[in-house]
Amino acid sequence: MSRQSISDLVDLTERITRTCFFCSAGGGFGDIWRCTLQTGATHDMVAVKAIRFQSGEASASQEKALRRELGTWKRLVHANILPLLGIARGFSPSISMVSPWYENGSLAAYLQKYEGIPLSDRLRLLQDIASGLRYLHGIPVVHGDLTPNNVLLNDEKRAVLTDFGLSSMLGDITGFSYLERSCAQPGAIRYSAPELLIFGESDASIRPDIRSDVYSFGCLALKVLSGNEPWSDVKHWRTIVIKVANGRTQQRPTHSPISDAHWRLIQQCFSRPRARPSTNDILKFLRKELQSEDQNQKVSAVNRSTQCSDQDEATASLKYKVTANTFHLTHASGTSHIIDPNEQIASTLLSSIPDIPDKGKGPARKFSLNLFRRKSVQSIQTRGPNIEARSLTIVQDFAVPSGGLGNTFQCVLRNKTKKEKVAVKSIKVRDDDEENIREAQKIILKEVQGWMSLSHENLLPIYGTTTGFGSSLPCLVLPWMENGSLTSYLSIKNQNLPIATKFLLLSHVAAGLQFRKYEDIPPIKYTSPVSSTVHSNSIIHGNLSSNNVLIDERHNVRLTDYGLSSVVSMCGELFQSYHCSALRWTAPELIDDDDQELGNASDIYSFGCIMLHVLSEKLPYWWLDDVLRVLSARHNGVNPVRCGSEMHEEHVKFVQHCLSVSPTDRPTMDKIDGFIARSTRSIVK
Repeated sequence: MSRQSISDLVDLTERITRTCFFCSAGGGFGDIWRCTLQTGATHDMVAVKAIRFQSGEASASQEKALRRELGTWKRLVHANILPLLGIARGFSPSISMVSPWYENGSLAAYLQKYEGIPLSDRLRLLQDIASGLRYLHGIPVVHGDLTPNNVLLNDEKRAVLTDFGLSSMLGDITGFSYLERSCAQPGAIRYSAPELLIFGESDASIRPDIRSDVYSFGCLALKVLSGNEPWSDVKHWRTIVIKVANGRTQQRPTHSPISDAHWRLIQQCFSRPRARPSTNDILKFLRKELQSEDQNQKVSAVNRSTQCSDQDEATASLKYKVTANTFHLTHASGTSHIIDPNEQIASTLLSSIPDIPDKGKGPARKFSLNLFRRKSVQSIQTRGPNIEARSLTIVQDFAVPSGGLGNTFQCVLRNKTKKEKVAVKSIKVRDDDEENIREAQKIILKEVQGWMSLSHENLLPIYGTTTGFGSSLPCLVLPWMENGSLTSYLSIKNQNLPIATKFLLLSHVAAGLQFRKYEDIPPIKYTSPVSSTVHSNSIIHGNLSSNNVLIDERHNVRLTDYGLSSVVSMCGELFQSYHCSALRWTAPELIDDDDQELGNASDIYSFGCIMLHVLSEKLPYWWLDDVLRVLSARHNGVNPVRCGSEMHEEHVKFVQHCLSVSPTDRPTMDKIDGFIARSTRSIVK
């Protein structure tokens, strides 16, 4: 990369104006703002994409690497490639990318909105995608993340590729693995080649390449030509990984309008890597098919009655109507739809958020509009402990490293007597159905009322809820923890932490898990996922990891996000609930069975993972750099613990006890307390 190409990146900061204070869309790599760019006397709509860094900060070397890669993008010129206009600051800790904003949004949004698209138009879209992909491969640049959300439609409704080449590059720069980035977009794993999903002989992750791009193109062709998602018969991406590990392949959708010739092309793209066609071969096939279809349309037009109404004409044209899209992808500039109460923008923020699987077997555990669920929430009050947004001042213009169910903003809360630094957690959704939103609002407010009644020194209190912050749902207001998460705390302190201090931290985590509600607070009586947080009057965390164990200013442990898993269980179809790194801490039964009930044993497993992290300075499956491979390794029965002399043999044995595959084989909290007490006494002696 030459110095000239880096200097070609024009800084557009002074000419850019936000149309909304909060980001209006997002994808696997960062957040997107809809802005205007002053160009002479005109103002053009642009998208500003801010890269999301795992640590929340960007080092000088990271920014230099980002500039170098963006220099390559700046030089790309092709009709089917999204151009880079320049860079901007003030949207993240580092530079952000500026590109045109296309009102037509993503291919995902287009296919969802228009069902009766003629076959010729569908083939033309695929030809555009293949043309852009051939251009990239000729450079060579690997796209690495080809999905309907990363294909935009320009003003002429021609397909334009975006986020190309960022998959591997930004993984190196930001620290996010392939799976973590993919899970930030709904359905992205469905478009991933099998070789990227399975656990092979090597522990190293396999990077996307030209051949995996071709597989993803085959998935796009399936989506465009049939309206069906890849693996449309599988609900959760975890199940897809397991099926791939077992050698299963995608099948031709039943009752689909895909022709035999088109299905053969898709099958070729789904072949083993070396047997897949090149983009040249794909383009030749599509051009031939498009010429044939255009000729058929001309013949059909001659034979069609001239008195046919516009509506009849559209109906007669090939009678091509796709099946309904059962997986609600989104509306946005390369992303999915969110609701912004301050501005109607058809786009969505898909931040790194925790993957909490849907739990439970009853219909009330799914966010479907059925009579049972409606009756369950009728008793929920819609009013809660609201904190006026005007009493909150945002400390910086962009969110801190995300977690939980959305973005987190550092704010100052002002009241009559004092100012206090707080965190505001903005919960993001992927559904614009007003009734769904109203139901979720009721559920969250009810849960918050219960959480606010909890008082324990090892639980992070919840002050209340507020509105705005880019979400149509109530935002949680919590104390700000200066020392951050246990993950960041250990990365800074671990080398200097005495073993006694480590066991003290573990005792705090255990105390928070064991906390029981006041005896005068009865468990919730009605049958709904809310009741899953009450387990013999105890709280089931359901998503425990080192990332939602926080450290306060006195170095005490505070558990956060407790009970949110029950909210996701009830509203799982509404929330975009992904945070794939949590898989390292997730009990096997919650991964293998989407309908598995939350219980104490699942928290015990997660506690064992935290114990391993604290005592050995290593995560479960620490030798696997991509969380995706963790899932595959678990499926193959690989032990999550690899420790040497850095951890006492008795400690390793007890951690293994907590990580037992069978929930009934794991120790109780009383036994954990006893182990910590004995270990602490032996250290003191």
